[in-house]
Amino acid sequence: MGGGGDGGTPCTPASAVSADTVAVTGGVCNPWCVTVRAGTPVQFLNQDSATYLFDSTGAAVFEILLPPLGGAFTPALPAGTTVVTEVHSSAATVTVFAQ
Repeated sequence: MGGGGDGGTPCTPASAVSADTVAVTGGVCNPWCVTVRAGTPVQFLNQDSATYLFDSTGAAVFEILLPPLGGAFTPALPAGTTVVTEVHSSAATVTVFAQ
């Protein structure tokens, strides 16, 4: 699992950064491998003029629409792994470990 990340480093709970906010710029998510407490929503902030539609698989299933220069929150994430991917660009992927 992973995303636009850093060119091949695997996303694991040990390599994930503690963050509840993800910036989306030029179709890339930063950070792309995060850990949060179970029950925490993750905020996505769009830093460009594109519109992004994300969907997810894993512990939580949802869609979020990210308007240009706007933001959106995931639902509160249950314990487990959720992968959030932009439907038109798999490079914009975030793996979230909720623990």
